Amino acid sequence: MQKKTITIFLILTISVTLAYSQEERSPLAVSWYPQLVFIRGLRADVDIHLGNSSSWIIFSPQYFLAERQSGGYENEYEDYNSSYQYNKLNGYGAELSHRIYINNKLTPTGIYFSYGILYNHFELKYKDDWGYIDYMGLSAISYGEYEHTTVIDKAGPSILIGYQKKVLDKIFIDVFFGGGMRYSFIETSSLAPRNFDNDIFQYGFTGTVPLAGFRIGIIL
Repeated sequence: MQKKTITIFLILTISVTLAYSQEERSPLAVSWYPQLVFIRGLRADVDIHLGNSSSWIIFSPQYFLAERQSGGYENEYEDYNSSYQYNKLNGYGAELSHRIYINNKLTPTGIYFSYGILYNHFELKYKDDWGYIDYMGLSAISYGEYEHTTVIDKAGPSILIGYQKKVLDKIFIDVFFGGGMRYSFIETSSLAPRNFDNDIFQYGFTGTVPLAGFRIGIIL
């Protein structure tokens, strides 16, 4: 299932790339973010040049998938609602941004300013000792092992400043930093919910986030 989903993700990204590359007036670049593997994610950027200008529109589909063993609740001082522990993660999303290169209209190189909007959807499954059962037509609380799901919808704006440089004829490296706001809407099926929102590295975090990273790409 995981391999099938990743294959579909890559096919969709390549299809969008090929469709736009038919337009000679709209040069294209495609890139990837190696650092996202640390949060179980994949992201591919499709950069589309807006005619004879220094502006580019960037469409960024994203996909998240992970399975792992979750431990029990061991630290009584930890905020249980914000535990990191989960058994399975599924997520998807996209970001749409506008990038402006400061000193270059023809090729995507040099210093740039970028702003955009992001949306992510996550479903995290985990096990807990308490759950609901149907007892003689009534809903009752029972002790045992139950699987619960936390659903997170997250959105927010981002602003970046970066520098992109060609290292080979068609290959480039892009380094950036900036910040953004994230707003998360969380639903859970558990009596003792895990919202995954304790800090900026968790999927359900709401607030101001610093942004930094790099990407590697190809100019088509």
